[in-house]
Amino acid sequence: MRQVWETSEVPAYLARAGWPGDPAAARGALAPYAVLATDTVLHLDVGSAVYPRLGLECYLGVPGGGDWSATATAFFDRRGAAGLCVPSKREGLLAWPGESRVPPARVALPPQVAATALLIGRAGATRYRRKVNHVKLSYTPGQPLEAKTYVSVTLSWPLRKAGTTPRLGSVEG
Repeated sequence: MRQVWETSEVPAYLARAGWPGDPAAARGALAPYAVLATDTVLHLDVGSAVYPRLGLECYLGVPGGGDWSATATAFFDRRGAAGLCVPSKREGLLAWPGESRVPPARVALPPQVAATALLIGRAGATRYRRKVNHVKLSYTPGQPLEAKTYVSVTLSWPLRKAGTTPRLGSVEG
């Protein structure tokens, strides 16, 4: 696991950037979540000045694939205990990742996928892959911590292996 607060460079960077907050206070608010993430990304809120709001993206998936890291449930438990996630949403988020496949007879394939499937004699299915991309924690000195979860659905149309679908019949002319 890589954690943004593991390095002494972060407080020094925030000071050089002109961040107006206390790095120790930010660390106290964000580190308990960062330690449970598989990866983190720190964001500064910058406009005409460097504003006090910090964002911390927390990634909870298994690096290189897989739905959840071993600490993802603890991450959501910690969010719930802090009032950053109601139990029903926690359960929904933990159940979200997965995959659904819909046979080609139930959902029309996009024209370019259908044409390719016909040309090579393989029927495809529609696959919906659901994942939680990351959770973003927002820290503003003197304000309650905020959390927002980013989920996604990716559609793909994998073609079946050769030999598993009958080839098109010959065309007579």
